[in-house]
Amino acid sequence: MQNTRVTLDQITSFKDFLKHIDKLQFPNQMGCILESRYLQHLLVVTQNEAAVIRLNFWLQQALYEELVCAPSGVTRERVTKFLEALLNFVSFYQKPLASLESCLAQYLLTWNGVDYQTLIFLLVSQLQIKPFQKLNDLVLEPIRKLFFCSSVEFKCQVLSCLTEMLLTLARSTLVTAMEEDKPSQSTSATPLSVNDLPMSNNETRETCLVIKGLIGFVNRICTVASQMESDHILLQHCILCFFEQVSILHKNYPSVWLFYIPSSAIIYRLLFASNPMAVSRLCNLIVNYKETFESLKRAQLSSAEGDVFDGLENTQEEGIKFNPSLIRGKTRTVYLEFLRRQNLHGVIRFLNTFIKQK
Repeated sequence: MQNTRVTLDQITSFKDFLKHIDKLQFPNQMGCILESRYLQHLLVVTQNEAAVIRLNFWLQQALYEELVCAPSGVTRERVTKFLEALLNFVSFYQKPLASLESCLAQYLLTWNGVDYQTLIFLLVSQLQIKPFQKLNDLVLEPIRKLFFCSSVEFKCQVLSCLTEMLLTLARSTLVTAMEEDKPSQSTSATPLSVNDLPMSNNETRETCLVIKGLIGFVNRICTVASQMESDHILLQHCILCFFEQVSILHKNYPSVWLFYIPSSAIIYRLLFASNPMAVSRLCNLIVNYKETFESLKRAQLSSAEGDVFDGLENTQEEGIKFNPSLIRGKTRTVYLEFLRRQNLHGVIRFLNTFIKQK
């Protein structure tokens, strides 16, 4: 049978692409992959290592010339168009690219936090650098230096970027979990943390350790940022968005055997925030953590619950009696209706979970 090679120019539809996928060849100029969805599909399906090596080589040269060096002849529009095409490809490919990691890390060392801000953050959020120490040194540390000397809006963009990076890392465990050996079905033990994962899940374990390190990093910078910005409502929103994802991480990505509660400083600042929506979302967050604990077959939420109720009791005016049992009967119905009108659904969920009506 004649094995005639097919070029991209001969492909006119997706049906043609599927018909000739085994005969389609990559072009000499690997940069074409960024502009052709057909070639991107081909790269994913065939997993051609030679093509990936060629792409990494071309991409490293292109990023160095267009972004890192930034010669005077390169226009901003040209770089923006290139970064947009690269982002579109990386979002589709969803696998680590060594050239992107190295060039972005080099660029972040001298980045002013302004040039191509949105695109840089979006590209950073797609990185899957391992181990965590390498991610911290190459990416997080340069961003941290900008984080603490910038506006609250910039801080919020950093947190949004790191939230997306968290989800990118979590999604990668879905693929590696299918590729690795499945855990034995004969055991009834349920791993509670990263260290309890079976030794066969080496890549998943490594990814979980990176996720754990990333959450710890965000926890630390959020603690300081909340004090710096006097609990700015926009910053609170971004902090809650991040930890809301953390609280349901195991539920959405079962391979991530990880549990991380935000620091007490963050919890208390949200609990006593003047903004009722922050309190409502914190209540919702606590319920999420409770459900995660239950899914891991552990009952370790008592201390977190105790902190919340102790905080409520210690802030009551002298002489005012406080007890969860007071929220019952007609009083409870009226109170829940008030919360519903105020859209404080997190508080409602918290009450229905922890203070049930008998």
